Amino acid sequence: MPETGDGGVRTRPGSGLPALNAANEITVAAFLAQQIRFTDIAALNLSVLEKMDMREPQCVDDVLSVDANAREVARKEVMRLAS
Repeated sequence: MPETGDGGVRTRPGSGLPALNAANEITVAAFLAQQIRFTDIAALNLSVLEKMDMREPQCVDDVLSVDANAREVARKEVMRLAS
């Protein structure tokens, strides 16, 4: 499979896209607050995805849980990088 530049998000089953969306919202907000560089956004998002459980969500509550977990991981990654 050719490199897509998306960190494998397209090939990750399950909760990859909701996790990416949540992580991206946190990392972009951190960039806008000048806590991280623009070039850090993609690397941080990928780091969050690598830490997530990518099981297929079975209901809306599962998606909301993925969202909350990804946001928490993203916040920790931003704090780690910003310090």
